[in-house]
Amino acid sequence: MAVKKKTLSRNATSKYHVVRRVTDADVQIGERLRQARLKAGLSQDTLAKAVGVSFQQIQKYEKGKNRMGVGRMMEFSKVLQLDPSYFTGSVDVKRSNVVVAFDAFMATREGVQIIEHMMKLPPRQRQTVIDLAKSLALAS
Repeated sequence: MAVKKKTLSRNATSKYHVVRRVTDADVQIGERLRQARLKAGLSQDTLAKAVGVSFQQIQKYEKGKNRMGVGRMMEFSKVLQLDPSYFTGSVDVKRSNVVVAFDAFMATREGVQIIEHMMKLPPRQRQTVIDLAKSLALAS
């Protein structure tokens, strides 16, 4: 997603003010919110009620359609029991297409489930699962 530049618009009193647009950082923060919510096992509706917004607003945050203020980020941190830096760490770093695809997958239920179950396996069994996944990927 390309970063949209700030633009000036006129308000009713003829003074100019900056209109802020959604950025790549907003998209990354939204992906992290979704990952954290799924890991916590919460629905969008449950998280929305916990912080006092609509589930539609949660959808907009997660998809990076709306910017999230610091105060709201702090509320999410409390509800999800995360350090606030979880949302903002390294968001300005340019991401490769591979990293973007990985982050998008990790923001899905399947991505979270795979990691949760893999962490429960001993190293030898993890490698067996990895080998199986490689074989399946090559066969498709």
